[in-house]
Amino acid sequence: MKLFFIVIATILLSACATTQPPLAFKSGSGQPEMTFENSRIKEVKNHVIDECLNKNMEFDVGSERSLICWGPLRGPGAVATQLIIGNSYSTAPVGKISFAFTQRQDDVQVKASSWVETQMAFGQTRSMKTMTNQDKNLLYFFLKNVKNNSLKAVKKSDAD
Repeated sequence: MKLFFIVIATILLSACATTQPPLAFKSGSGQPEMTFENSRIKEVKNHVIDECLNKNMEFDVGSERSLICWGPLRGPGAVATQLIIGNSYSTAPVGKISFAFTQRQDDVQVKASSWVETQMAFGQTRSMKTMTNQDKNLLYFFLKNVKNNSLKAVKKSDAD
């Protein structure tokens, strides 16, 4: 048992010791965010939903100004998450992304954050934020992809 804790501590410490990649964006909040010019929340939200579905994720529309996409974790990330926040009786870990939409005159600002969670045997949920620079960059590029796809959709509708 002591060896198990030494191995886990070594993995966690070595993960902390690695250098993080630089952020691919700059924002006042430090969170991944993107501004969609000349847009409305409903259309931007629909583009985010499309991108979630393209990534084989499910979604839940929390309110007019929020959205959560999620999907099961796979591979080493799932194993590590299970070891850190779960146990042998908990459900498979799920990765979740929350999007907050704000209308600013003619533009829509979208902020994203992510976390992982698992449900324990008696129903309690355990979660952990996943906001390393790599996680933030992935969310930023997700939003950038949404924006690029929304611009293509606008150009296509203008051509029709």
